Amino acid sequence: MRTIALSITSLTVALSLFSINAHAETRIPASTAYLDPDANGAKVAKEGISGWTNPRITVSWFGEIKIPGKVDASVSLRLPKDKETKLHLIAGEQSREVRAKGTGESQIVKF
Repeated sequence: MRTIALSITSLTVALSLFSINAHAETRIPASTAYLDPDANGAKVAKEGISGWTNPRITVSWFGEIKIPGKVDASVSLRLPKDKETKLHLIAGEQSREVRAKGTGESQIVKF
């Protein structure tokens, strides 16, 4: 059993989902996110996460994968044009980090 946590530690305007692909695709909605250290540091809604202006706020999701196997993870987000953010994924003892640059449109970022 592995625990997966996705933490985003920089400015993001809208985050819509996080996908885990083992044998089938699982989508984790943005509305299930946790904000830390201030639960009111952004607006978490069905449509995504908005109003996130404090880079000290971390947006996280947690879950369990009970069957060992390969996991492909990606996140769908929309950043303002030319804004950059860093995304960090932790799965068990492994971690991945990617950077995304905003286009003003929705984009998929793969880990």
